[in-house]
Amino acid sequence: MAYMVKTANKIIAFFNAGVQEPARILQALKEDPKRTSLQIAKWITLPSVALWAMNYNQQWYKELPAYQKNLFWCFKAGDTIYRIPKPFGLGVLFGSLPERTLDLLAPHILSKLYPEQVLEYMASKRPQEMKEWASSAAGAFLPNFMPTAVGPMIEWATNYSFFQGRSIVPQKEQKLPDEMQYGPNTSDLAKEIGRIFGVSPRKIDNTISGYGAGMANQALNAMDSFSGSREYQNPFQKAFTADSMKSPQSIQDFYDKLDEVQKEYNGAKETKTKLDSDALHNYNLFNYANQKMQYWREQEKSALKKGNTERISYIKQKQLGVAQDAIAELR
Repeated sequence: MAYMVKTANKIIAFFNAGVQEPARILQALKEDPKRTSLQIAKWITLPSVALWAMNYNQQWYKELPAYQKNLFWCFKAGDTIYRIPKPFGLGVLFGSLPERTLDLLAPHILSKLYPEQVLEYMASKRPQEMKEWASSAAGAFLPNFMPTAVGPMIEWATNYSFFQGRSIVPQKEQKLPDEMQYGPNTSDLAKEIGRIFGVSPRKIDNTISGYGAGMANQALNAMDSFSGSREYQNPFQKAFTADSMKSPQSIQDFYDKLDEVQKEYNGAKETKTKLDSDALHNYNLFNYANQKMQYWREQEKSALKKGNTERISYIKQKQLGVAQDAIAELR
């Protein structure tokens, strides 16, 4: 067995850590359950619950991708969102699981204390939030059997980031030519390679990050800074800060729901069945909202070409507003 683990560790990054983490937790609980439980509660569960109570009703927290909330302790000071990595296995199980459980219970517990729209938002997010926690937990406790060398290639082929739990190329760009699939944070190198070879710059950046990790991201950051296309981002600061507007959760939810209502409509059309009033309302609502999204996408492309960061920020706020309004009107 030891030989097999040693061999796997040569081709799969952190395989040995993935095997040993659950074993260490179980061993500590077996040897001294009381002390271990108290330490876990003191250093992981209580800080997680306290931060959840501070954050859950904040707009910036709602828009953080789920993997950020599951893998990091997040808090805001001034205009900056800071993130501190949770202990990989223990943090997901004893920190993030209580947070997601509170997401489930809070609408019932707090119904007399908070506005109805807040509770409706929380209730609408419950199933997906718990599903994404399960994905993070699986990543923390189950050994990764995928060889590291092929992981980024599989992500390219499937257009899915296993770490972030979402599409690499967002749905709003998937109908564009491959070389035009980029956003404000895509590197110049990826955009140039995409232009020459007709491939997706977003997938190029994801592949570079997959093989080169933090060092590769720092190199891309330095190259963009040197060319003058963006300000240099301190790698230490970048590692411990987050941007809720980089990939807002509401926009991801919007496109997921758009795909769902379009499939439902197409299925009804194919089988010549009639949609009920709620399903038809949702289809019309999201298609109208998508027309607005397409308009703002065209505006974003123009702003990206000009490097107008202030305009890009304004457009992203508009896109977010369209997504939030559509989700709020769902039946």
